[in-house]
Amino acid sequence: MKLLKYCILFLSLTILSIQIAEAKPNTPWKKFSKKTSVKAVQKKGKKTSYSKKISAPKKKITSPRTPYNGWDFLVARLKKDGITEREIRAVYLHPDMPELGRVPFSLNPKESSSLYEHFTSEKKIHRARAFLEANAVPLSAAEKQFQVNRYVIAALLLVESDYGRMTGREVVVNRLSRLAALSEPSNVEWNYYEQLKKDASVTFEGIKKRAAYLEETFYPEIPALFEIGRKNKINPISIRGSSAGAFGLPQFLPTSFLRFGVDANNDGHVSLFSMTDAIASAAKFLHHYHWDDGQSKEHARQVLWNYNRSNAYVDGVLNVAVKLSKRARSASNSDHLAEKDVSTKR
Repeated sequence: MKLLKYCILFLSLTILSIQIAEAKPNTPWKKFSKKTSVKAVQKKGKKTSYSKKISAPKKKITSPRTPYNGWDFLVARLKKDGITEREIRAVYLHPDMPELGRVPFSLNPKESSSLYEHFTSEKKIHRARAFLEANAVPLSAAEKQFQVNRYVIAALLLVESDYGRMTGREVVVNRLSRLAALSEPSNVEWNYYEQLKKDASVTFEGIKKRAAYLEETFYPEIPALFEIGRKNKINPISIRGSSAGAFGLPQFLPTSFLRFGVDANNDGHVSLFSMTDAIASAAKFLHHYHWDDGQSKEHARQVLWNYNRSNAYVDGVLNVAVKLSKRARSASNSDHLAEKDVSTKR
């Protein structure tokens, strides 16, 4: 009797295995669980708990890390220009240096004048007048040495960093390196397809040309940063500034720091975070580009264009300078009339 039961059980299992094999011949037996029914397997095109269990695991696809965390294109050029392997690794493999990804850029960027309108508000002008009063001595010295009036210096430092209140916390070498690596082939191609989504008239050559222009404009800033690091015995990665890669009160780029930085307080080194040095350095920059207090407005615009190539920026600085100058003349005339009135009464 027992033998008969075993035979029936064996026969049932054999029939079941044949049905399963016919339903899904390529499915190994070990893939089945107790919860899996033959009907679930036989239903084609319908997702079941079984199909989820036997599906191949999805692997996360990640781009392989390059020797310099994506900065290899830029690093190759830096090596040709004499930057040592040790200097490169200290910056581009530093924990504070992000891995380079895609860097978007515009073909025709344009700033809005609204970005600078608030600088002529009463609050900002009051702050600028306080700055003029508190820094009368270094401003007088800059006027004498560089023939640049204090009002345009005050206007420039207000617009650039609000007299040191907003110098930026970005890693400068990262922000500038991104721009210096724009011509990396895959980045150019990516930007082309991104721009094409917005404007069908965009050409690959146009994108490539724009990338090359930006790269050549900003690449010199990277060797300059390494030079600043050597001179000051610091790692360039430690320099913090704006998202545009400028730093200090006057928001100089590295090449401008090397050319126009002035040790006006005679402490043995140039610091754009020192008010005295910042005032003299800004004045030297404007003097180099032939600022003249008796110049036409158009000439003044051309000089400031070298500081920031934005019409909105240029107008913003000039508007503040004019307002400060008028306020100063008005206050001077009032003082003169008051003195005259007092002398008449005597």
